[in-house]
Formats: sequence, structure tokens, C-alpha cells
Amino acid sequence: MNLNKLLVQSIFLMYFFIFPLGVFACSDTNNNYRDHIEILDSSFTFSESENWSPIITIGNLKNNFDKDLTGVVLQVEYYDEKNNLIDTFTEEQYSMVIPSSETTSFKLRSDAAKPIEDYATQKVTATFSKLKSSCKKKKSLWKKAVISWAPLFIIIFIWLWFVKKSRGKTKKSHLEMVEELVEINQESNKQYERIANTLENISDKLNKDNT
Repeated sequence: MNLNKLLVQSIFLMYFFIFPLGVFACSDTNNNYRDHIEILDSSFTFSESENWSPIITIGNLKNNFDKDLTGVVLQVEYYDEKNNLIDTFTEEQYSMVIPSSETTSFKLRSDAAKPIEDYATQKVTATFSKLKSSCKKKKSLWKKAVISWAPLFIIIFIWLWFVKKSRGKTKKSHLEMVEELVEINQESNKQYERIANTLENISDKLNKDNT
């Protein structure tokens, strides 16, 4: 087996094995949980101003999921007396965290695109919501980089060591060196598997603590 070919295969195998551990060590927070947000009530009014007419919509919503939700994006649609859509506004509630099975209030403020007398009714819906991160603190970029790229640098170092050893005209044949590299690679895979199991256990424990 060609040593360079073995090196390339080892890099791809180990890199794509360890990369998800660095990026997805925390529980997923990107899925949309909007269906678990229930709008309980809402109403709107106009604020008095000489130059413009801001619309203020207030209401209450409830988290019907069994975990805390955050990053809620609310959309309000305004209709005239004939139930025609005349205006809309969307805003993310950045600081809002809704505990499981709890209710909270919201407030939306936007500029009126139509005359005040055209606004008859409104409808508020949640277009997006995500899980509150199960990690106490997200991993910094440099930690992710170390976890993701460390196996690559380890393989390169091992390869350079074997190349140097081969050029020194040692008694070992290339086949023996390849076998040693394979053994080292297998041992490294075992170590990374143990790391993966440890990270998974930690993530499960954090999820249980948050619930």
C-alpha cells in the first residue's frame, strides 16, 4: 500500500469523524419549534405623534413544549373592515426566554403604512422559535477549531516522522512502517470514540439538568 495514499485516507476518516464532535457537541438549537408557541391574546393601539403613527401591539403567549424556548419571531398582520390585509410587521424577541408550560407577554411596535382609520383587526403568529441552548456557554471558535483540526495535525506529524525515519535508511521496510501507522491510526480511532462517548454523556446530563 502506498504510504501517501494511506495518509490521505487516514486524514479524511479521522477529520470527518471528529469534526461533528466539535461543532455539534451542544444540543441542536436550530430546529423550528413555532408550533409549540400559542398566542393567547393580543390587541393593538396607536401612539399619538405629530409626524408619524406608530402601531403598538401587545399580548400574551404560552410555551406548550416540554423545554424552554427562545428566539421567538412574531409576525402581526393588520386587516381592514373587509378583512383585507393592509399591513404586516415581523420582529424577533431577542431577550425573550419562555420556560416550559409558562406564559409571557410581548410588545411589538411598528410604523403604520396606512391611515389609522383603515386598521380594524390584527392577527399575531409565531413564525420561528428554538430551544434554549442546553450548554451553559457555547464553545468558543478556537476550541471548536482545536477539536476539529487536531486530528489532521496529528496525522501530518506522524507522517512526517515516518518519512524522516524512512530517509534515514532504517532496517524496517516500508510495509512495516505502514503497519505501524495503521496500528497508530486504529488506536487513535479508539481514543476518539471514547471522547465521543464522553461528550455524549455530558450532553445528556446537561439536558437532564435543564429539564
